[in-house]
Amino acid sequence: MRFSSLPTSSSSTGTAGGVRRSPGNGRRRDDRCVSIAAASILAKVSRDRMMAEYDLLYPGYGLSGHKGYPTREHLEAIRRLGPSPIHRRTFRGVVV
Repeated sequence: MRFSSLPTSSSSTGTAGGVRRSPGNGRRRDDRCVSIAAASILAKVSRDRMMAEYDLLYPGYGLSGHKGYPTREHLEAIRRLGPSPIHRRTFRGVVV
């Protein structure tokens, strides 16, 4: 299907990859656009794999379990071990 053949409504504004989209903050676009959904899945799978590798390099943080999200266990590990080289110093949960 060509993008030009997709219907648009009078309330849609702007474009995303040549496809007109409705106004909003751009969240939850993956339910309406297959390419965004696919990119989201690929990004998550890549991040999960990267976190599993980091877990081997920086044991004790449990990165393969929580994937770097700020869970209670992750924040406790940062407090206990200090931030690793991969932790963002700008995140409020990382105290140096």
